[in-house]
Amino acid sequence: MAKRTSASTAKKSTKTGTAKVPFKKEISQKLLEAKNKILQEVSQKVRSESNVLKYEIGDIYDIASNERERELALMLGDRDREKLSEIEDALERLRDNTFGTCEECGEPVAEERLRALPATRVCVECMSKMEREQKIRGRFEEETGLGIMERTETEEEEF
Repeated sequence: MAKRTSASTAKKSTKTGTAKVPFKKEISQKLLEAKNKILQEVSQKVRSESNVLKYEIGDIYDIASNERERELALMLGDRDREKLSEIEDALERLRDNTFGTCEECGEPVAEERLRALPATRVCVECMSKMEREQKIRGRFEEETGLGIMERTETEEEEF
């Protein structure tokens, strides 16, 4: 009877005409697409930045404005590097079969979460717990002033 069931399911999947892609392959494709998109955007930014530098003429305000724009572009570049690193880490976890396991509790991460955030390392429960702890830590630092002013040793010696 098991043979009939599997044969009927195979017929159903071919009738619809859509072959289901294995989950890991689907995630791998998503990650590679995201990586390629980021690399294309970075490449385009670099090209446009080099074109701007060729024709940079103007007064001090123009130069300051251009510097600010360049600074923002560099900050965005840092975010892109971080995203690329997260994607590379996720691809590595796929290769060594640790993908989909929460790094905090060791439980499986829900497929829906992995489809939405393929580079995630933790399950929803652990992420919620980490966010609550971070929120509490942030409040504590605000109340005590630790988040606002942290002195280095040389600054403390001056007082």
